[in-house]
Amino acid sequence: MPAHRPSLVPAPTHLSVRPGRFTLGEDTTLRVSPGAEPAAALLRTLLAPPTGLALRPAADGPFVLALDPQLGGLGEEGYGLTVAPDAVLLRAAHLTGLLRGVQTVRQLLPVQALSGTAQPSVPWRMPCVEITDVPRHSWRGFMLDVARHFQPVPLLRRYVDLLALHKLNVLHLHLTDDQGWRMPVAAYPRLTEVGGRRAESVVGPPGSHRFDGIPHEGAYTQRELRDLVGYAAARGVTVVPEIEMPGHTRAALAAHPELGNVPGRRLDVWTRWGVCETVLGVHEPVLDFCRAVLDEVLDVFPSPHVHLGGDECPTTEWAASPAARARAAAEGLPDTAALHGW
Repeated sequence: MPAHRPSLVPAPTHLSVRPGRFTLGEDTTLRVSPGAEPAAALLRTLLAPPTGLALRPAADGPFVLALDPQLGGLGEEGYGLTVAPDAVLLRAAHLTGLLRGVQTVRQLLPVQALSGTAQPSVPWRMPCVEITDVPRHSWRGFMLDVARHFQPVPLLRRYVDLLALHKLNVLHLHLTDDQGWRMPVAAYPRLTEVGGRRAESVVGPPGSHRFDGIPHEGAYTQRELRDLVGYAAARGVTVVPEIEMPGHTRAALAAHPELGNVPGRRLDVWTRWGVCETVLGVHEPVLDFCRAVLDEVLDVFPSPHVHLGGDECPTTEWAASPAARARAAAEGLPDTAALHGW
């Protein structure tokens, strides 16, 4: 009878099933090469709650986690995993590859290994396999909109755990929009104090005039966001922040109307969905605002990418604004619509 083929998500690049099983037990120890310690720490963190196993370090441990520069051809995230009846060898050229392999080890174990609580009387056995795995796409992301609907930090961490389990490597965090501003900026505290709360939310299909009458609010602290970045990095997930501009900024303009196109106009945080006509102005204080916001975003998020939105930016306010028309002329632009790209 052929050996049972384990169900792994995503399916690895190459998988061979061999006879036998490896059992994790009280006497199982880890042999960890220099630089591989974070992967060993993640393995212990994930498996300790369900299994109760310490997985202590030992120079002759049967479970080996090793960085191997000879596997450079597997790239940043590729790894090799060999499970034999008496040993496990997880190798990669880079730490991120080992983190991916740790998630495969979890999936090879009984499904109870995914639990966050003790699972007694479970035989912690893995089928013997030979795996070589390389991602097919370098960017495997998930976008979470916390601007329109604020989500607490524990839920964000839960999403990170699920992304890592399925070897998705980017959490795209949509932090600002017309309906809410969730990112704290020290120089502009009203962004979260005012922009982080809307009075209610529209209910029903587009064009509906029904509202739920329920205030919706929330904002993160910089400490919470930094901790989230570290938590995600330990699991091989990069948090990419999105700060919308120059459109989708009604919440910012509710907090700071002086950044808009109509001097002195008071706005509320938008309670509808869809595209709001209100956009940032193009005068110098707005540019100072954008620089200050992005400076703090870059300080909190070490991601090589920051999403600046840029979509769905109506230009009707600029067309009606003398300041915007003057800016377009000064910059040699054909019209105010070209300010979008500027």
